[in-house]
Amino acid sequence: MSRIHNFTPKNRTKQAYATGLINEHNPKEKPKAYDWKKYPVINLDFSGLGNGTTIELKRDIKKSLYDIAKKYNVTSKIPAPQGDDSIQSYYKALVASLIELDNDYQPKIVLLIDEYDSPVISRS
Repeated sequence: MSRIHNFTPKNRTKQAYATGLINEHNPKEKPKAYDWKKYPVINLDFSGLGNGTTIELKRDIKKSLYDIAKKYNVTSKIPAPQGDDSIQSYYKALVASLIELDNDYQPKIVLLIDEYDSPVISRS
């Protein structure tokens, strides 16, 4: 059974700092008393996505997911983004591919969503 852990700092400064810490973790700098495990990371930063229209936002989310697939070299399991593909199918395919990663990765995924309210705020 999978569990979802929600980590939401109370203000944007703490959130940006924490997201940066998690995203910039360097496994080569291991503390001697703890065995760091490797997890695939899906990092979506909505502040960098186009949000003029819903079509533009969906296109950029799919492109971001595809870029993550390229980072982990699992693009053979996920087709290049096309206009009629759903975000859900892209996300499911990416998660399934990342769970099956080799190279000492754990079969769980870290999902970081930063600036999730950016499309709403920028449209106001």
